[in-house]
Amino acid sequence: MVDNTSVRIVENDSPREWRLYNIEDDAECMFALQGAVCMSDLPPFKKRTKYVDNQILYLRQSIAIMGLSIDTFTSSIKAMARIVAYFSHDVGQNKLKDIEFILTYQNFPVVHLSNRYFSHRDQVSSGDEVEFDRNVDPLGILTKLKGQQYCHAMDNVVNVMYLFQASCCSIDPFRYSYPSIKPDKIHIGDIVEVTLSFVVYLLAKGRAKCTAVLKTITLINGKYTRVRGPTRMEEEDCKQL
Repeated sequence: MVDNTSVRIVENDSPREWRLYNIEDDAECMFALQGAVCMSDLPPFKKRTKYVDNQILYLRQSIAIMGLSIDTFTSSIKAMARIVAYFSHDVGQNKLKDIEFILTYQNFPVVHLSNRYFSHRDQVSSGDEVEFDRNVDPLGILTKLKGQQYCHAMDNVVNVMYLFQASCCSIDPFRYSYPSIKPDKIHIGDIVEVTLSFVVYLLAKGRAKCTAVLKTITLINGKYTRVRGPTRMEEEDCKQL
């Protein structure tokens, strides 16, 4: 349960946004969620296309996961709704748009997470700017798009890993590690755990929008992977709750 004894909302001016922080360690709150992948639009980025400046900022990687009828997944969705409601106390209930990252697909609840590839350079400190990983931008397409206006920042990085259990270790048979993997190793049907943060952005006309920002993807079980079939949900089959 989110309450003002453990977390606080921090408002930033550039860009105008609201984020949730732990009071104890003053770190941004991260939330974990497990489910099956039903849509993915992940790197590597290989599309050579000309973009105008206002399109570049909205290029993003994304994933959607569903929990079928699992009670814990449903409980997580309810918790997310409470977090958005918590933001409304600072932002204003009438200003905050309805939740857009919680959807339904074939009558099952779905959570859609994404993260932009770029941030405004003048809104990022020099120490937070990073280069694109080769697994994300093997052809250097995104790097060439940065220019003077945009950069790839720590806040844009999505780490992709898999859960490895060292079952052969006699000392600690349940020792786990999380080696990095290429993002394109994540497939439809895989069981994953994602971590995310919540950010509320100010929109035009005084409105605001809460976004679930993708931070990490951990492959837990890939044996249910659908080898053939669509790699994304069709828009007409997906709707908001």
